[in-house]
Amino acid sequence: LVTVVTAGTSGLGKAVCELLSTGGDRTFILCSRTEPAQPLPFEHHWLPLDLSDPASVTRCAAAIAARTDRIDTLILNAGIAPSPLAKPQANADGIDGVFAANFVGHAALTIALLPLLRASAQPPRILATSSSAHYLGAAARVASLPYTPSSTSYPDSKLAFHLFGLELTARHPWLTFVTVNPGGVHTP
Repeated sequence: LVTVVTAGTSGLGKAVCELLSTGGDRTFILCSRTEPAQPLPFEHHWLPLDLSDPASVTRCAAAIAARTDRIDTLILNAGIAPSPLAKPQANADGIDGVFAANFVGHAALTIALLPLLRASAQPPRILATSSSAHYLGAAARVASLPYTPSSTSYPDSKLAFHLFGLELTARHPWLTFVTVNPGGVHTP
């Protein structure tokens, strides 16, 4: 199987990639770092990705397409939670940085990779790491793009994943989209 994982070099993403490698998956790890901080103990293909930068998302999707003819599973794991003391920041497009990294970048990546997901010999799956914080999100805020810096960006980004998954599977019934809430996980 061919699996693509965002943020697979540490924490929950690394654990998922290690498990996938035991099953023989060909794993692409997309990460904002230039290289993993420590050598990873499993076979993988590493590609740079900055989810808050649309050009980086486009480059990364093209790099994946140049290296494989299909994707069986896409795991949207990367995410950031803002410090409660930090002032919300915008990316270069004026979109809240947390919302851009947690949702907008993942949505753009998913849409760019739909042809490779469609090429899977089995029903393709998309898994998105969410949070129970999505209950605090508001659809009206999510729909008001451009999403400007806000203290509600984290729960809104998690709600956006749920709404995106519903719309994506309505438009593309050949794929499965699941949001997962891993609970209170301490990740480095």
